[in-house]
Amino acid sequence: MNRLCLRKPIACLATAFALLFSHSYAIGADPIVIDFEDENFDEWTFIDEDPENLGDQGPSSWDIFESILGFEDNVLTQGSNIWGGPNDHMLMGTIAYYNVQKFTNFRLEVDVITDDNDGMGLVWGYEDLDQHYRFQMMNDRWPDVPSLDGFNGPYLISHKRISNEEPWYEVMEVIESDEYIPYTQGIEEINHWILEVVDGAFTITTIDSFGDENVLKGFDDEYKSGYVGIQLYAQSGIEFDNFTITPLDATLPGDFDADGALSGVDLDLLTAASIAANNPAEFDLNNDNLVNNADRTVWIKDLFNTWIGDSNLDGEFNSSDFVTVFTAGLYETGQPATWGQGDWNGDGTFGSTDFVVAFSHAGYEQGPRPEQVPEPSGMLAVFATIGSLVAGRRRLSSR
Repeated sequence: MNRLCLRKPIACLATAFALLFSHSYAIGADPIVIDFEDENFDEWTFIDEDPENLGDQGPSSWDIFESILGFEDNVLTQGSNIWGGPNDHMLMGTIAYYNVQKFTNFRLEVDVITDDNDGMGLVWGYEDLDQHYRFQMMNDRWPDVPSLDGFNGPYLISHKRISNEEPWYEVMEVIESDEYIPYTQGIEEINHWILEVVDGAFTITTIDSFGDENVLKGFDDEYKSGYVGIQLYAQSGIEFDNFTITPLDATLPGDFDADGALSGVDLDLLTAASIAANNPAEFDLNNDNLVNNADRTVWIKDLFNTWIGDSNLDGEFNSSDFVTVFTAGLYETGQPATWGQGDWNGDGTFGSTDFVVAFSHAGYEQGPRPEQVPEPSGMLAVFATIGSLVAGRRRLSSR
């Protein structure tokens, strides 16, 4: 087998790459689709803003019934003109959230028809009235009084709730203009909203019935998780359908190229960061504020669950890894080498010290981690295999 790989290195490399990319991770989950056909109120919690913040306007009147605005079947609707009064300067009303589970990273989509021009939007990261995020869109030129956040409609705006008293919210991002019309109104005028949240980054996309699109983005490094739902201000006569939540997996630890899988590319990026010695936080896997070989060990042993020396990343350290690294032809040349080319100690080259490091972790011919420490007879087999490979390459090079 070893002689065959030395004669046909490309075939062996192809095998190594096949093994490499077989180690992948699934991302995402099945969507949760709520079409309101079962009229299940148990999955929803309805919360009105505290009366002192509303001027005693309300309560809300959420319901599920057959659409009268243009959807085909049942919808979630709210018919009360719940708002705060003529002196409103921070628009608050009522919230409906899906109470079955909390979400961290997700994509939320919903269809909306309204015949009103007031505030409507989504909430996420909801824990309580004084702890959540929202985006709100409004066609009305409101409020008439100066708003606490400095913005008046029409607009598309995102807020973070910071307290249950003035100023209540802080602005994250906003699109505002006197000529701006955030959404279409009227029977059968379906608007589509998309909210995507990934690791504290929020992307809000609104598409009106003409296909016109607006995108609003924001970020909060304090974001954790919470319920998702709907927020309304003075919106009476509004319908929601096809409320769809798609959970997204959090960023895979160690997936530095963000392709959804752990591979040699990620390990090589980590090694480069370690050699550069500037300690970028995204590569600090053990949270000691340093990026060095300790982080490489975490990636290899804890995240990928393999041995130091497993160059082809098939989950084992054995003679096939020697074939891989000697085929690359970089042993003791001083030229840059990757993990797959023999750089096991993280210094960026392939030499005898890489074998010292690999054997010190006692993974040779032990199968997948974890296994027992190799016996002395196993170590003799190691050196015999290495010797034959080095000799084989020298013979081939002299021909």
